[in-house]
Amino acid sequence: MLATTTTPEMEFSVDDLEQAHSSINNETKQSAYCPTKNMVTYKLSKMKRQERGVTIEHMICNKLLAMGYDAEVTNVTSPCDIIVYDNGRKIRCEVKSSCLTNTNRYNFQNIKTEVFDICFFAFVKPDGLDVRFLDNAEVGEYLYSISNQTRGNNGYSIGTNGMCENLMMAQNGIRMRGMEYVERGI
Repeated sequence: MLATTTTPEMEFSVDDLEQAHSSINNETKQSAYCPTKNMVTYKLSKMKRQERGVTIEHMICNKLLAMGYDAEVTNVTSPCDIIVYDNGRKIRCEVKSSCLTNTNRYNFQNIKTEVFDICFFAFVKPDGLDVRFLDNAEVGEYLYSISNQTRGNNGYSIGTNGMCENLMMAQNGIRMRGMEYVERGI
């Protein structure tokens, strides 16, 4: 019969908690992300969510600049992450990132459709960073197609499998409404 009182052998310290938590985190992360697969995504997977998000915002902005766009990362009080200036227009860009979960899914959170014209989705995959995007209308169409999707206090959430099959996103051949784009890769 199981005892209902605590014995000294079953008391736990903060060290016990940290050791158990560390081994769980290491097992989960190491099974998917490792330096030999891809150093970029390995390092991104080790960052806290906010740090990873800001880092990827800067990475995407730097790629846009290298592609010839006039772009800047906004400050933390701005509702969007990046502004692209195109022929006198300000195009608001949002960046969402997700690592692969232990259930082989990517979960993008806090999607507020009213704050962006373009939303970049950064899939931090074990074998590389896969950046895709949808314009505002396409995100709205996708959210509408999900019959049980409701907006939470911090916006919508989109979950997709590891193959991104249920989220048709532009990749490589860039097609964004509101800006004239030619085929180029991100």
